[in-house]
Amino acid sequence: PHGTSLAVVHVPTAPAEGLSGVTLAWFTAQGQPLMQTGIPHADAAGPPWWSRGPGSSVGLSTAGKSWLWDGRNPFARLLPGISGPWSFNPDGKLLVGLQAGRLFVADAEDPRARQDFPLPESLSSLRPTPGGIEWDADGVRITGWIKEPGKKPGKPVRVLLNLTAPF
Repeated sequence: PHGTSLAVVHVPTAPAEGLSGVTLAWFTAQGQPLMQTGIPHADAAGPPWWSRGPGSSVGLSTAGKSWLWDGRNPFARLLPGISGPWSFNPDGKLLVGLQAGRLFVADAEDPRARQDFPLPESLSSLRPTPGGIEWDADGVRITGWIKEPGKKPGKPVRVLLNLTAPF
């Protein structure tokens, strides 16, 4: 992770006893727990998505949920309605990401205040690489893979999206 925090996934060792999930815990580098949640096994596939923000802000997404930690508060804050890969804008007040084949822009303080934009059909299967969403003065850069129908593996792409809508 990013030097200030660490995510730990605990996999139960006794599936015969009816345990059907895993536990995700997020800690500071000093061992302070920031967040803990249960994840069903079906949702536990894939690594967590880390988002580095301005200052000491860090975001974490996994299993359909996302959290933000500003580096000062004792706990990470759940970001309602945000999941999947996302990143911060340069001042950390907005979030941008991909969810259900759409680009979203959300307020970092209240992520329910958001706008969704359809992606062009040619980008509908875009899957960012870890850390592959960046937002700077030029726009949103997404580095990842596009799966072409009937082909394996996907082809690498780097896309620059210009956000001109007022936020």
